[in-house]
Amino acid sequence: MTGGALDIYRENLKALLRQSYSEIVAEHAVEPRNMCDMGGHNGFGIATSDNGEMMAIWIKIEKGVVTAASFTSDGEAPAVAAGSIVTELVKDMAVAQAGNLGQQEVLDALGGLPEDGRYGASLAVEALKLALDDYSN
Repeated sequence: MTGGALDIYRENLKALLRQSYSEIVAEHAVEPRNMCDMGGHNGFGIATSDNGEMMAIWIKIEKGVVTAASFTSDGEAPAVAAGSIVTELVKDMAVAQAGNLGQQEVLDALGGLPEDGRYGASLAVEALKLALDDYSN
């Protein structure tokens, strides 16, 4: 169903976010991909930012490739968008390649973030690295 109250709310929220963030950030913050916990994972990491926001990332790896990833966050738009984009970016990546994913690649994929929102990208990268470490150990 389109045009309902929830659709109108989402569009209004995206319009508000577009005043400060890119279209990609607005889209992923309002309609995040892979925002759920994951059963059957073989890697899990949880990171906390300096401002107290949390992000958890679950990964499933088969034959050295990330086959699935999900996240949860209690953060604001930059953190939610970064968690969403990171889980999309790492799908079908080799473990070594996923481990090399850095803050700048996340910022680029999001179309940038203002200085006070860049923590979202580093939070997502830290949680991913912790999940990869968990898988390796």
